[in-house]
Amino acid sequence: ADRRKRLISRCVFFSAMAMEEGSFIYGTTINEQEVVREFREFIVKFVQNKEEETEATYLRQLRKTWELQEDKTRGIKFPVQGSHVHQFSTTLYDHLVSYPTEVVPIFDRELWKISTEVLDCEAGELGNCQAQIYGLLDKDTRVMRCMNPTDIERLITVKGIVIRCSDLTPDMNAAVFRCTTEDCKHEVQVMLTHWTIDEPTKCELCGASHSFQIIHNDCKFTDRQVLKLQETPELVPDGETPQNV
Repeated sequence: ADRRKRLISRCVFFSAMAMEEGSFIYGTTINEQEVVREFREFIVKFVQNKEEETEATYLRQLRKTWELQEDKTRGIKFPVQGSHVHQFSTTLYDHLVSYPTEVVPIFDRELWKISTEVLDCEAGELGNCQAQIYGLLDKDTRVMRCMNPTDIERLITVKGIVIRCSDLTPDMNAAVFRCTTEDCKHEVQVMLTHWTIDEPTKCELCGASHSFQIIHNDCKFTDRQVLKLQETPELVPDGETPQNV
């Protein structure tokens, strides 16, 4: 109970930060701190069945998922139902489906932070948390042949059969740069931002310009795989060729 109160107080703190700071996500009108606050409140407060449950649904599931993971450094994949997000906050749901590239990584990051607080663990003891969004509303469900250009870069539900998948390839999400100046060797970690990683131009320790070199072995990567989906037979009109994406 005390731990839940601390998590709720953190949500209040993030709410105050959102009002004070104008930290907007690049290319959107979304306040990042507001997304953080609403998602943390969703995890800490949302109860699916209020008659039978006393603890927040996703807080309980998060604790259980970590308990089932023997090697916690490998991280977890945590399912989040989109209709539950909409039930709790229509604004947060709209942000999620409209800007998934920006919002889902925030969900991943905050799930990891909440996990360290709930399990009372050090940062290095837990691997990454990956939010797996499913169960969107009907208005965000598409038939493959009826998809529109407006669906690009949006989160939608599409039904299909996987007919091809690529090999797993490493996708860099954090790079480590080391200053090549003698007697410096200062290292800087740069996170992936809007699909790019910007190399530091000046060393904060020795002041040298354009002296950094990427250290590939220390960079962080995630698995990347491309799937090819084909319409299910019952969705293909008579005499038509199945569409794929």
